[in-house]
Parts: sequence; C-alpha cells; structure tokens
Amino acid sequence: MPDSVAARFVPVEGKKEQTVQLDDDMETVTCKWKNCTGASVYQTLLNGTRIKNYGVPTGFKFTKDATAQTWTLTGTPSEEGTYEFLIRATGSNDGVNIIDTIKVVVTSGGTFDDVNGDGVVN
Repeated sequence: MPDSVAARFVPVEGKKEQTVQLDDDMETVTCKWKNCTGASVYQTLLNGTRIKNYGVPTGFKFTKDATAQTWTLTGTPSEEGTYEFLIRATGSNDGVNIIDTIKVVVTSGGTFDDVNGDGVVN
C-alpha cells in the first residue's frame, strides 16, 4: 500500500520499547496518526495475559488530540512484568486496521540502605 493511503502511526516522542523500574514513570510515548481518523487501545497485556480490553489499566493514561492527530501513552506501572499496549488505527482510508504495540518492561529496582551508617548507600 502506498504511504499516501496506508494507515500508520508516526513516532513523535518516546520509545515504543522501554524498561522502567517499578513505581517509576514510563517515558511518554506520542505518535501521530496518518491516513486514518484516530486510534484506540485495543488490548493491554501483562506477561502475555490480557488484563484490559479497550483501555489501559490503573496507573496508565491514553489520550488523543484530534486537532493534532496524535495519541499519547503515559503512566506509572504498579506491578512488575511486561506490559504490551496494542494500539489500533480507527477509520483507516484503505479499510485495513493496523495495530502498533508499545512494550514497557517493569523491573523491581530493589532497595538499598546505609547499612553501616557511613552516609553511603550500600
């Protein structure tokens, strides 16, 4: 399909695959939609298991700006694991609904303390 017809998402900001520590903000991801009328979250998976249809789980936010023709995903994961957000184009010019995936791997950062009282976190 030529670029002038095929629906697609063009990255504006952020990485579509990223790793963050538990309870830290993910890097904001923003994409511009082309040759379609918008985008929606089709499914959210955690460790390969569907946890949400047509939306994002608590702690995350998916917003659209129809004027700028962009969508943005932000959030602070509260559970360790691999999140996959499946974003689907809506109203594509060619009738094909594409799906793009944003992957956020959440790891526990561990905690460190000043165990010997010298002011240095060990």
